[in-house]
Amino acid sequence: MKNKKWNNRLAQRMARLLIIYLATSCVEERTVYHDFSPLPDKGWMKKDTLVFQTEKQPPSILNLFVEVRNRYDYPYKELYLSVSQNLQDSIHFQTDTIQLVLTDSSGNWTGKGWGFLYSSEKFVKSVRTLNGGECTVKIASVMKDSLLQGINDIGVRIERQ
Repeated sequence: MKNKKWNNRLAQRMARLLIIYLATSCVEERTVYHDFSPLPDKGWMKKDTLVFQTEKQPPSILNLFVEVRNRYDYPYKELYLSVSQNLQDSIHFQTDTIQLVLTDSSGNWTGKGWGFLYSSEKFVKSVRTLNGGECTVKIASVMKDSLLQGINDIGVRIERQ
């Protein structure tokens, strides 16, 4: 009798796991690209442009996000970046200048994190892709410093809408 109860419980657990697996595997993943580029500890040179390349994207609407990980020693309240991308047709680049606000009016970091590292993100734009090829996103600092200190990583996330 004990063996029958044990087998019945095992079958119930297996059925639950199968249902959970099927439910989660049917969900379409929205993120099509997500990557970070670490910056040197000495700082980010103004002349250095970060380049992120994705695979060919099928026609769809994509949302572009820029992510920043800054250290506690970043000297400003905000960060201005130039973001160039060719998501629409893989040939023509469109450039936007974005502002990431990294502290509130009291000087407290607004990003997620604690201690010495904080993470923030900014929605850049939605783009309708056409007959895309390989897509490229280029990010450069447009801050006045020739060597910008306190930025740990810059990232790009692209999601289907």
